[in-house]
Amino acid sequence: MADFGTEINLRRRRLLMKQKDLADALGLGQSVVSAYEKGISKPSFEGFMNLCAILKCEPTDLCAEELQAARLTHT
Repeated sequence: MADFGTEINLRRRRLLMKQKDLADALGLGQSVVSAYEKGISKPSFEGFMNLCAILKCEPTDLCAEELQAARLTHT
């Protein structure tokens, strides 16, 4: 299970996309995608859903580690 940024990076690379390709698909600059992957920033909800669609994954696929951590703190 990888963190959010690492998961974006892994899924992007599996689709043979460069950061610029993903950024263009999202209508953002490459530096924004880089910031997502480095954990410096996170997308808006709409951006997150677009990211999931482009990366062909479910929202829970990108944030599994965060969800697991939240479950552990609330048990």
